[in-house]
Amino acid sequence: MTRAAQIARLNASIGNAGVPAIRIIVVGDSLSHGGAGGATDGATAAGKAWLCYKSDTVTQIGPMSKAYNKLGGWGWHVPFANELYALTGLRTVWVPMGYNGTAVTVEGRSDANWDFAAPLNAGNLTVIPSWAGENRSTILPNSTDALSDLCGLTVTQTWVIEVDSWHEEGALINSATMSSSRVTGSMGDMYDWFAANHGATRLYFVRAGVIGVDQAAVTANEAAYAYPTVRTAQMAAENANIWCCFQNANDVGSPFNTLTVDGNGRWSAGSERYDGTHWSEAYANCVGKTMAYNIAVREGLI
Repeated sequence: MTRAAQIARLNASIGNAGVPAIRIIVVGDSLSHGGAGGATDGATAAGKAWLCYKSDTVTQIGPMSKAYNKLGGWGWHVPFANELYALTGLRTVWVPMGYNGTAVTVEGRSDANWDFAAPLNAGNLTVIPSWAGENRSTILPNSTDALSDLCGLTVTQTWVIEVDSWHEEGALINSATMSSSRVTGSMGDMYDWFAANHGATRLYFVRAGVIGVDQAAVTANEAAYAYPTVRTAQMAAENANIWCCFQNANDVGSPFNTLTVDGNGRWSAGSERYDGTHWSEAYANCVGKTMAYNIAVREGLI
């Protein structure tokens, strides 16, 4: 089937011609794409969110009825999409670019997994290594119009959302081989690259969280990965186009690893991680809703 025929068929089945939507490109490490199992409130995202994921081995283009993780698991994305729609009526088109173990900077690269938007790579998608038979360069269509074409929606804005543990860069800062200004600058570089190449209008980010199965481990890792310095450097990147949409990922809760949400299901205090690093389903739902609310307020949509 030709691309034109595919678009026509999808548009006829979806019926979204001219409907405005926000394109959301997600970058980062495993925190950016969610867990590999469990269920979420994803079934209610149908009609509100669409997925455009293409790699060498997987193609998912169409309505998003569960978290977009290609493994079919849960994440913060569907709760985000549901909340944004409930608050503003805006639909979203999701483009996943995150993968396990990616670093934000080239210097932080410890293996073949690293972010294609790293500044020293200058956005050259063709040189990115593959993992598990999937080449990162194929995930994001070259044409900035391809996503709206495929989903039959009219994209009015493009937001990049970055969720990463930053532990590679933190370790380098701790060893005095990277400056904190490099963290700040890399976020500006990332926004500039997406703005120039894919029309991004915003870069939203989650401030770095914690790593550790108990308070002692968290305390040790705060020093080992220079997390206080990393968080300060992240926040220094904020400007009119770059903004932190969730600042509280470093709250471990009291007692440790407990989460409190408000009456809307948004974050109130604490956190919940199932392995000391990755978010539980409840925490992912809470963070997704909170991010959507904070962004909607920031954008003046509510």
